[in-house]
Amino acid sequence: MNILVVGSDSRDGDNAEYGKNLTTMQPDTLMVLHMAANRKWAAVVSLPRDSWVQTPACGRGNGTASAPHRIKINEAFAIGGTTGDIGGAAARTIKAIEQNTGLRIDRFLSVGFQGLKGMADALGGTEVCPEQATHDTKAHLDPKAGCQTVEGEQALGYVHTRYSVGDGSDVGRIGRQPEFMQALAVKAQNKLTSPGDLYSFLDWATTSLTTDETLAGITPLTSLASSLKGIREDRG
Repeated sequence: MNILVVGSDSRDGDNAEYGKNLTTMQPDTLMVLHMAANRKWAAVVSLPRDSWVQTPACGRGNGTASAPHRIKINEAFAIGGTTGDIGGAAARTIKAIEQNTGLRIDRFLSVGFQGLKGMADALGGTEVCPEQATHDTKAHLDPKAGCQTVEGEQALGYVHTRYSVGDGSDVGRIGRQPEFMQALAVKAQNKLTSPGDLYSFLDWATTSLTTDETLAGITPLTSLASSLKGIREDRG
């Protein structure tokens, strides 16, 4: 199973504190989570949001359609979400990914700024191990080198920082994203040890996530999470 994970930059609702001048949805984070059929291993691949791709013709969700053209891949999300519909935005992005990579995307999951912060906080923070100290005022990030636990704004900044990493492009940022996701998954495996704990966490998480119809709701998310509990840290 391949799941598209989108880090939405929507400023609606509680996310307005991160700026109100953004009028389109152009995600900072695009990742594909691949899970083996036997659920014994998994892998995450980040797609640089600034990647230039050829996008197919697609509806905008407002009765109009765009012709095939060359765009940055995160623009596909904005075009498909012209009316603010995340499902339409994800559908357009999935088409662009499938056409340009040959991958089949089975599901999608979108999480906003507050949702990512909330999940890290609900688990008591997430351990990350940057090799170098980082200072990024735009990302509210100032961690030292070495392993440490981040939560709140620090967790959000760790995933989104780009100007203080490498050459300031998306390539310098994407290495942190799978690392953070793996650390978050390991923390969840270690902390959510009972079905009740897992259910309660996912029940809260559904308020921060947007998914396709197949994953919508606490029951399918709990089933998916439970099927992944057997993946060892060195195989994910």
